[in-house]
Amino acid sequence: MEVSEQIVKGSAETGSKIEVRDEKGDLVGEGVANGVDVGNGQSQFSIHLTQPANIGDKLTVKAVDEAGNESPTTTVSVVDTVKPGVPVVNPLNDTMKQISGKGSKVGSQIIVSINDQVLYGKVGPDKQFTINLNQPIPGGTKVKVVEVDTQNNRSDPAIVTVKGTVKTEIPKVNEVGDSSKTVTGTAEPNSQIKVVLGQDLYTTKADNNGDFVVKLNTTYPKNTEVNVTATGQSGIESDPVKIVVEDTTAPGAPALNTVLKTSTTISGSTEPFAVVRVSLGLPNGSTASYVKKADQNGNFTIDLARNFPMGTTITATATDESNNVSPVFQSMVMDSQKLTMSLSPVTSQDEQAIGNVSRPNVDVTVKVGDRLFKTKSDANGSFVVDIERRYPIGTPVSAYVTSMGENAEIVNQLVEPRLPTFETGKIPAVGDQMIVINADPDSLVTMTIQSQHGGSDVLQQMADSNGQAIFRLKNPIASFDTLDCYSEVDGVKSHVSSVIIF
Repeated sequence: MEVSEQIVKGSAETGSKIEVRDEKGDLVGEGVANGVDVGNGQSQFSIHLTQPANIGDKLTVKAVDEAGNESPTTTVSVVDTVKPGVPVVNPLNDTMKQISGKGSKVGSQIIVSINDQVLYGKVGPDKQFTINLNQPIPGGTKVKVVEVDTQNNRSDPAIVTVKGTVKTEIPKVNEVGDSSKTVTGTAEPNSQIKVVLGQDLYTTKADNNGDFVVKLNTTYPKNTEVNVTATGQSGIESDPVKIVVEDTTAPGAPALNTVLKTSTTISGSTEPFAVVRVSLGLPNGSTASYVKKADQNGNFTIDLARNFPMGTTITATATDESNNVSPVFQSMVMDSQKLTMSLSPVTSQDEQAIGNVSRPNVDVTVKVGDRLFKTKSDANGSFVVDIERRYPIGTPVSAYVTSMGENAEIVNQLVEPRLPTFETGKIPAVGDQMIVINADPDSLVTMTIQSQHGGSDVLQQMADSNGQAIFRLKNPIASFDTLDCYSEVDGVKSHVSSVIIF
């Protein structure tokens, strides 16, 4: 018999009286087999006990027909084979230190599973159960409750979710600078992170350790407000962390104007209101230091206590209002003479390049075609470079010089045709009507004859393979006529040579 029913069921001779007695022999139930006909003169019976029977009790059942004949007795054991109903768990929140509810069978065991933790309780005589907790369970946690009766019948589980009533712990946020591309910090593990930066919203999720990184679409200027919240297992958003974007970007290196050995000030520019620190290292190892704050436009001027010799090293940094220090600017005191250079034309007949630099004893480099030639200017600034051979007309020529950190250069020159000259021993004279000019072979020679009275004639003649161009004049040369000559090869012209006839 199922203990939960307290009903003895079976079949016997139709119309017979059924008696049920306990282990003491006391009558605990009786009835008649007059239920459903099951054949062979047998009918079903169902008898409700008048006294409760417990699990394990033995009941005896016999039938007595109308003639008073008794059947053999049948022994029936009281058993429990019905699983308990699903436990009813009272509402649970993240401030409670008890789990309570109602079971279905007195004496059953209650098993509570919270993540990896297992707790046990018992259903009391009133079918209630209570299990104490060491600490409240975080909101959002799922709790499984199962009832297991004394016959090891197991109920279906009750699954309840702990209601969150406690705000998520406030996250910790690291400094955000005006050059930052991320917002980082720590919060409740696996919590949802919300960052409001200016008018922009960003979200991410903290990892299993609670660390989070929010990637930004752009950088934000200093003093932009940053609000960060976390929503953890309780489902209740934390109070916000409020910070502002800090100035963490160092200024660029200050720009100092050229300082000469005659200078009495140092001037330059940097970030507005930055503090500029300038040090001048003297050859004897001592250092002169100056400090000046830039104005609202970033300009500054430092008065020097003295002049400093050429070659004195100069270093400068700028520190902004957030104490970010710039890279170091480096320079040196320059000669008061501005660095310049000149280079005489290199012609098809030259095997040297000649020039001048505004400073003595400085390194000079001359490039002809793809060849580099190096020398130094002499005490007067002059230099001569042996270029080893003659170069074709039109070959590129350049030069540059470096001194005290300054540079000067000559570019875009070409090897020119030679300067036209008059035939040796035949300098033009008054009355001449033939003039012979020496130039590069096969070059086009142009001669302009300008009269002192204002008229001019322009004549052209191709030089032969020996480089001679012969001009035959219609009119003889007169006193004070001026002859200007130049030659041209492939579009490259020589300089002009001139002579006045006396």
